[in-house]
Amino acid sequence: RRVGAPRQLSGMSPEVPYEDAQRSRDGSQGDTAFIPGFINHKAGMAGVDQERVKAVVKELTRGGKHHREESRKDANTEESIAKMKEMYASLSATRIREIEGSVRCRIGEMEAQRDLSRVWIHVDMDAFFAACHTLERPELASVPMAVGGMSMISTANYVARKAGVRSAMPGFVAVKLCPALVFVRQDFELYQKYAAMLREVWRVYDNQFDCGSLDEAYLDVTEFMSRTGMDGGEVAAKLRSDVETKTRLTCSAGVAPTRRLAKICSDWNKPNGQFVLERSRDAVISFLSDLPVRKVGGIGKVLEGKLAAFQIRTCGQLRQSLNVIAAVFTPAVSDFLF
Repeated sequence: RRVGAPRQLSGMSPEVPYEDAQRSRDGSQGDTAFIPGFINHKAGMAGVDQERVKAVVKELTRGGKHHREESRKDANTEESIAKMKEMYASLSATRIREIEGSVRCRIGEMEAQRDLSRVWIHVDMDAFFAACHTLERPELASVPMAVGGMSMISTANYVARKAGVRSAMPGFVAVKLCPALVFVRQDFELYQKYAAMLREVWRVYDNQFDCGSLDEAYLDVTEFMSRTGMDGGEVAAKLRSDVETKTRLTCSAGVAPTRRLAKICSDWNKPNGQFVLERSRDAVISFLSDLPVRKVGGIGKVLEGKLAAFQIRTCGQLRQSLNVIAAVFTPAVSDFLF
């Protein structure tokens, strides 16, 4: 359910001070270590010129404090990868057999415990902070807008995203990408007001819902489906309609047999859409086969890089490489990836 190397086992955001952007450039610095985070597409960013984003980030941050810190972290990751590869290459035949046996046993236990009988919905509001401000100031709907300031922005509306502006991006980089960008200050009192309205809607479908944050929630709608005779897709559509009626905000939803899968699915047809994953083992395996590991919540840039070092870039490759995972990653990381 949850889903090379010289030897193969079988089956294989701190703020960025504006002054940093003004420093003299050191041509020897190379690309910033954190560029991949800015070109990892969010909803509404299809068609963004990734090369332009890379060039702007490189130009404005090279030699600055944040670049130096991220480069240090990048070097630490590379050192960690080198040690993992060295450990992997040193495995004895006996140890390999032990690992393979342990993994087979664990997979068997997991298969026996697999439960695809529930129906989960993960609901995720569309550009929530920006959308709340737009309800209060409708003139912002047609202009590129970001919540935050020159140091860092927390989110951007879909107009700004078309220019490559996104959350966790320094504002001075965002302005370079989109000179017409309008900034608004964070207003958590405003966000809390709309979040309270959202919770009223979610409680109708699952009174034990779990809020991941102000703008997202996990709902087990199995009982609601039994009471109403609706299927998962119908429940998601009704929930999204109720949210919009109550708040005038739109949301996206993922329907799946587990929480983690539902969260992945909610990002599939954003904004203002939904995706339903069937409750069958074959459907889940097919869905995960080509899914990039970065799409899984909890896998960030560092872990993505470590997996890539062992030719693991998709969840399908991860599923075929559990022996490698057990051999080179810490027990905590292995538990998460299994």
